[in-house]
Amino acid sequence: APASTAVAVAMRAPVRMPPDLVLNQRISESIFLVQGMPIALTLPLAAGLPAGINDPKRTFVIESRRPRVLLADDNAGILLAFDRLLRSSCDVVGRVSDGDALIDAITTLQPDIVILDLFMPEIEGLETYSRILQLAPQTKIVVVTAADDESIEEQVLSAGASAFVTKPRVVDDLLPAIQRVLAKSA
Repeated sequence: APASTAVAVAMRAPVRMPPDLVLNQRISESIFLVQGMPIALTLPLAAGLPAGINDPKRTFVIESRRPRVLLADDNAGILLAFDRLLRSSCDVVGRVSDGDALIDAITTLQPDIVILDLFMPEIEGLETYSRILQLAPQTKIVVVTAADDESIEEQVLSAGASAFVTKPRVVDDLLPAIQRVLAKSA
């Protein structure tokens, strides 16, 4: 019987994937986008992609570590909605509703990405981004806000955020923004 493609996911346990698994885009020497998520191949890449990588009769073990995401918003309903939106693609490691809890959670949980509401209690504006990046330089910040203002977006990005998403567009834009941020840091 032909072997199906094997994939190691967050717990590094092999799972069976459908034979139509396709490598969409090469990001670096060993990082690729596979069905929209960054994946690290664990096999040697002597001359780029191995021959037959999309052949369902061959088995390739690849590693997929889901991004660890911390959610920060002062509205409990929005935190729950973000959690539900991201749960299928990310590991939501925590939810916080103020700036003090945010700083504590970043140092304790060490997320890959913080989804951060622009206006929250006990957050000192744009200085919070530099504090986050001092505590956890590998952590990326995706700002989500109801304010649809290009000048605010420019300020947020120049202060250290990796992406900016408006709340009215969050259903369509949040996961793609996370994927872009991860692809840039791969």
